[in-house]
Amino acid sequence: MSNNINRQPDFSQAPEGATHYHHGASGVAWFSERDNAVYRWSDDNGWLIWATLKYNARVLVNELTPIPAQPNWSGEGRPPVGSIVEFHSFFGIAQFRDGTECRVVSAVTDGDVTVVTASFGPHGYHAFVGECFRPLRTEREKFIERCKGLVIEPHKSEMHICAAAIFDDGARFGGGDDE
Repeated sequence: MSNNINRQPDFSQAPEGATHYHHGASGVAWFSERDNAVYRWSDDNGWLIWATLKYNARVLVNELTPIPAQPNWSGEGRPPVGSIVEFHSFFGIAQFRDGTECRVVSAVTDGDVTVVTASFGPHGYHAFVGECFRPLRTEREKFIERCKGLVIEPHKSEMHICAAAIFDDGARFGGGDDE
């Protein structure tokens, strides 16, 4: 009989909002600590209140194991399962906007092709080639990209320098008070 108590669960199976887990006799139980309460995940009913501060939820949470921080991905190789990434539409796929955040639930490479399946929250799970995903961009990177889109083609190669300088000086796209 194997002992699964010390094994980490498959975090890709954690429901959205899970902050803790616990190995029990019937497998892994998922928990969420928020709003001065602790909730337990039910496959049938979603998040159900498990304990409140009135009933010493803090002591109960200390008995649970926190879910580790999301893994970072540099953009090289396959994105790690559990990482939060951006969808990047190279192929004009209108289903999701470029930059839509999603959570990687699997990444499989066969030869030269990587297929990534990601959770798009209420829009379900979808699989695309690996090139359709990129690491989360900083606000600075988003600003520069938006500025590039406003410039005509012969000057685009120089626009990132101007946009970076403007951002670094504290200006924000669409911000400020226009008169």
